[in-house]
Amino acid sequence: MHETRLALKPHVLLERDGDEDDIVLIDSHTGRMSACNETASLVVAELQRGSTVARLVEAVMSRYKVADEVATRDVNAVLDVLTYEGLLDTRE
Repeated sequence: MHETRLALKPHVLLERDGDEDDIVLIDSHTGRMSACNETASLVVAELQRGSTVARLVEAVMSRYKVADEVATRDVNAVLDVLTYEGLLDTRE
């Protein structure tokens, strides 16, 4: 069984303001901009390398020292927003 790999769609541009945690996503098709909070910025940084949900959860758990359930909830919330905004790409 293969785990689905996740990434940002090619038309998504990233703007960083200073440090790694200040990321704004820009949809080059619509011009819409979305500011990321700290957790979303971490997820987006991992998505730039291509990732799986399991790896995203591990990254959040490691960085913020939270339980699996909390990390899973937070990752899923970010992925839900990215999916809703049409910014998330999935591939097997």
